[in-house]
Amino acid sequence: MGKIVLTEEGRVSYLRVFEGQEQTNDDGNISYGTTFLIPKEAEDTIKSIRAAILEASQEKFDKIKSLPAVGHWYPLRDGDEELEAGNKTGKEYEGHYFLSAKAYELNQFAVIGPNGAAIDHKEAENADQFVSGDYARLKITFKAFDRKGNKGVRCVLKGAMKTRKGDPLGSVARPEDLANDFGVQAAADNTEFSAEDVDLEL
Repeated sequence: MGKIVLTEEGRVSYLRVFEGQEQTNDDGNISYGTTFLIPKEAEDTIKSIRAAILEASQEKFDKIKSLPAVGHWYPLRDGDEELEAGNKTGKEYEGHYFLSAKAYELNQFAVIGPNGAAIDHKEAENADQFVSGDYARLKITFKAFDRKGNKGVRCVLKGAMKTRKGDPLGSVARPEDLANDFGVQAAADNTEFSAEDVDLEL
């Protein structure tokens, strides 16, 4: 395994550390991980990531002198370029680089909170403690691959530390929003009410 990189603070998106996702293009393997958005101002992190990617590439592909190499997958992407090309649409990509960090076994990575306390990512009931949109630092490394005609470098997730809460990313259904849609005041519990309590115009 290649050089370990401890990132500066970034933002997590498509966070899947509590429940895996089947990889349709990877023999049906289950993967865990996150898309990690890195501010372009985090120059030390970007430099370390680029160096680690190059090192991993050169260990497997002797002739690689610089990156990105033609015909090879390069894991670090430019959010502004992807937005301009229409490959991404979320404003969160503006001013950021991003990469997808993955693990294929739950015991391959750990998750901790801001105070260093473990968040048991093997228990789905803890999923609300760390969600897409939160800020975090990652422990990652890089591994080159040459498989079924595909070549490049992938990012391997070794650990994540949530640093602070962020605004949720993606489509999040909130009870208070639904209550507002129906013209009722959101309650703290599931107090019953009758249809006459709701003013609906059908």
